Amino acid sequence: MPDSRKFSALQVGVLWRRLNALMDETAQTFVRTSFSSVVRDNWDLAVSLMDSHGRMFAQSSRSVPSFIGTMPRTLAEMLKRYPAESLRPGDVLISNDGYIGTGHLNDITMVRPIHRKGRLIAFVGSVFHSVDIGGAPSIDARDSYAEGLTIPVSLIVRAGVENADVIAFLEENLRSPEETLGDIRAQFAAYGLCIGRLLKMLDGEGIDDLDGFVGEILDRSEASMKRAIAAIPDGSYGDSLLVDGFEEPLRIQCEVRVKGEALTVDFAGTSPQIDKPINSVLNFTTAYSAYAIKCALDPAVPNNDGCFRPVTITAPEGSLLNPRRPAPIW
Repeated sequence: MPDSRKFSALQVGVLWRRLNALMDETAQTFVRTSFSSVVRDNWDLAVSLMDSHGRMFAQSSRSVPSFIGTMPRTLAEMLKRYPAESLRPGDVLISNDGYIGTGHLNDITMVRPIHRKGRLIAFVGSVFHSVDIGGAPSIDARDSYAEGLTIPVSLIVRAGVENADVIAFLEENLRSPEETLGDIRAQFAAYGLCIGRLLKMLDGEGIDDLDGFVGEILDRSEASMKRAIAAIPDGSYGDSLLVDGFEEPLRIQCEVRVKGEALTVDFAGTSPQIDKPINSVLNFTTAYSAYAIKCALDPAVPNNDGCFRPVTITAPEGSLLNPRRPAPIW
């Protein structure tokens, strides 16, 4: 049964810090067992915990901000193809589809469900930058097909056993399959450590599942962000930026609207998408916009689903900041 008890502020603070420490340990395991210098030296990655509803609530401290923002949205798309109830212990989902992920084909997202006593209680997920994803990436790319291999949402591991079909199409399309697959398998090891430590932690704390506890974290984070937004006078605040572009300058138009405890960022008026790989998918636009707001208004609040609830990000479909397939993306 779900844990419906109330947690004190002290319990929430201690458990939240323990979970973030666990994410740091998980990320360190990934880095130590990785093959590529991009992961090992550059830390171009993120590791997060999401609850059974796909809400992100804890992450490694050295995570790339955009990855943290895109991962829950990618998971939501993954679950459309593989519903949560169909997932088994040991399954691992994978995709690098830029239009549901980070907007960059080299960024691979993977997620593993966490089960306890026969129930799905959470997901551990990660994103990392692969050194190669096939294709011929170039500023001359006119569509996303020229930029490399798109991995559709797939099960790269089924019930603890690698999916030989997915491994095969990766091997046949990558220039350095040993390096990329080495990084992928390093995450399998990191997930195993994370799940073992998390279940032991829940046993020690006497917590049946994470829903009640995560709800406390998210509600407190939401309340904190709402207070920060409410301190801003109601109104609209706009600005624009012209960048060099290619054949002609490109415009980024932004209006921030504040009303009570809610804030909207609207990019209406931004230039249309172009046939050069500098378009930003809405996931990426949303992630970095929300992160900028958090840093400016409430930097101390936990970086999670709750603190972003009062914030809405919109961009016109077909624009530089929300392109339509198959526009090339950065």
